[in-house]
Amino acid sequence: MKKYKYIKIFAFLITIINFNLKAQCGLYEVYLTQKVAESEYIIEGEVINQTCFKSQIINKIFTINTVNVKSVLKGNVSLQINIITAGGSLNNEMEKASSLISFKKGQIGLFFLNKETAKHHPNQMELYTVFASAQGFYNYNLNDKIVSDVFNTYSNSNNEFYKLLEEDYGIKVIKNNESINWKSNSTNNRLTVINNFAPTSANAGIAEQITINGFGFGNTRGSSKVLFKNSDDNGATEIEASPSQYLSWTDSKIVVAVPQKAGTGKIAVNVGTSKVQSSANLIVNFAIINTGAQDLVHPSKLVARNDNKGYIWCMNANFEADTIAKNEFLISFKKWRCKTFVNWTIGNNTNINRSERDTVSVITFDESNELPVGVLGLCYGYYSGCSEDDWYIEEQDMLFKKS
Repeated sequence: MKKYKYIKIFAFLITIINFNLKAQCGLYEVYLTQKVAESEYIIEGEVINQTCFKSQIINKIFTINTVNVKSVLKGNVSLQINIITAGGSLNNEMEKASSLISFKKGQIGLFFLNKETAKHHPNQMELYTVFASAQGFYNYNLNDKIVSDVFNTYSNSNNEFYKLLEEDYGIKVIKNNESINWKSNSTNNRLTVINNFAPTSANAGIAEQITINGFGFGNTRGSSKVLFKNSDDNGATEIEASPSQYLSWTDSKIVVAVPQKAGTGKIAVNVGTSKVQSSANLIVNFAIINTGAQDLVHPSKLVARNDNKGYIWCMNANFEADTIAKNEFLISFKKWRCKTFVNWTIGNNTNINRSERDTVSVITFDESNELPVGVLGLCYGYYSGCSEDDWYIEEQDMLFKKS
């Protein structure tokens, strides 16, 4: 019964990928012991470039993340490697996958890797995959000396994280290409102060604004930024607003839109080497996934895809035949419709049992073994667009681990 309870909860949470959710939603924890044992390569590195391509074996987009290898803790790799992740943007198509890892340029951390075997790239180039997807990367917050994945947070103020790896798991740096600069916490030399901000509750990713009052922000923004807690790791790390989300910036007042992955917690203003936090928490009620490129930020759109001015989902025949799973899913499906007023309907059954851009939004068990270790279920969103700031959801696929 536990698996069906999971399907009910998870279906209610991810029925629409247009909404941002905490990364833990579709995961079960994979412990560090397993990551060390089942990863052929463990490296520290920095994502320096990203390019997208269409798979040669399935109609889906993938991203190649080029990583500069700073050190090696297990295995033997070159100074620069390419890691493949699901989703990305190519021409007038974009894809996003809940529960799976995606990177940003400039991210630094610890990667647990294996060689890619599916051979999605048409040039058959050597690629690596992240073991356990979102749980196979530990993000380094160099300023605050914090290491985190989606379930755990570690301090590295006195190299505690490295000591943990060596003493408890028997891994340490065996090849050092470039030292990582764990920065000392800066002092607030500018006397930057946040007095208050309003409103204290907001929704993320829909251009809702907050006004931050104080002093010492500087007369212009320059390279300064507002930081929000990252909802994907319970606030262990921070995210910053995109340049287009700053509405105004003066020495005593900042007006900024709340970015899509912002979570509940204290906000911060970073001016030069100084960083100051608010005394109160910003409460984020919900978030909407944004689309766009070149610092453009826009909520994705829903459109009328059928005569009923909505979307049709089709259950895989094996999923539909599992009476308990089907009924639990439908209960959540109905609740979701009533809460959001979005016109979803269930159509005819299908034999499709994998995720792919094929004009059919399918609900299925993971019969094609797409879900990585640690992932209970996911929802793929397939977007189409006419420009960088005009994207809409064309279809979605939902996959569940059966056991």
